[in-house]
Amino acid sequence: MNHLTKRLTLAAALCVLLGAALLFFGLQRPVALVVDGKSYTLPSRAFSVGAVLAESGIPIHEADRIAPPLNAALGWGAAVRLERARPVQILDASGGGLINLHTAERIPANLLAQAGRPPRYPSVDAE
Repeated sequence: MNHLTKRLTLAAALCVLLGAALLFFGLQRPVALVVDGKSYTLPSRAFSVGAVLAESGIPIHEADRIAPPLNAALGWGAAVRLERARPVQILDASGGGLINLHTAERIPANLLAQAGRPPRYPSVDAE
């Protein structure tokens, strides 16, 4: 191997290393993460919502509400919203028992619908 070939090989290796470093640092982008109303901004190299949540160490439950969906691709300055599911108890006045749910829903009428007890509204008699 002559002197010129050694220099060209070294230059090519340095270019590959420099390109890999630029690619590694260039893929990092900010992601806005909102968990139960609290906002965080974190640098991430992840390409999907699920990967960002896994990278940040946030456990998710199947009843959690996540937007955009877990398999959605992330672009520059992406935002991810996570509302965690919580245990909810509904007192069933007609049956006298408790209905237990694990849900991210917070609106009472929607909670009743999830429990299979749609809300009943009083009828208004027209005169």
